[in-house]
Amino acid sequence: MEKSLNRIFVALLFFVVVLGFYLLYTFSSIIIPLSFAFIAATMFQPITIFLRNKKVPFYLIIPSISIITLGLLFLFYLIMASTVSEVSAQSSDLSVVLIAKIDGLMDGIEQLVNTRFHAKINIEKELTDLLSVDFLSTAASRVVSSFTAFTNSFFWFSIYFVVFLLLFPIIKDI
Repeated sequence: MEKSLNRIFVALLFFVVVLGFYLLYTFSSIIIPLSFAFIAATMFQPITIFLRNKKVPFYLIIPSISIITLGLLFLFYLIMASTVSEVSAQSSDLSVVLIAKIDGLMDGIEQLVNTRFHAKINIEKELTDLLSVDFLSTAASRVVSSFTAFTNSFFWFSIYFVVFLLLFPIIKDI
């Protein structure tokens, strides 16, 4: 009887773990920004406490920390987005320059592969195919779609961050 209860417990535990991972995956768009906002707000608690001890009004502390932090994060996002768009716009020129720069390395690798492994491979052709405009535009579109998902996460992060910054001092006073 005890053995069957252990088996039922193990099976139930397995299903709970699988369900937990499924729920984490399903709600990851909520949980990830929430956890990052919690960590960031926790990191700013010493600054908030220090400023409150220096008699800075609470209604000035939270907006200033929020605006500065979110502004810096948004600036980082804009820099990354502009860098990706510039790289994707210059992809054909970059592939030509890249191939010209590593031509000697490609010849060495090609000789090594052809002599040691007895296989015929044209590395220049493979790299040209890899760095084609279609491949780079597909990669750029994936990056842009990632930035769209990042924008959504950033929006929720900013809301959670401000809420946590507002609630932490209130919870501490209770």
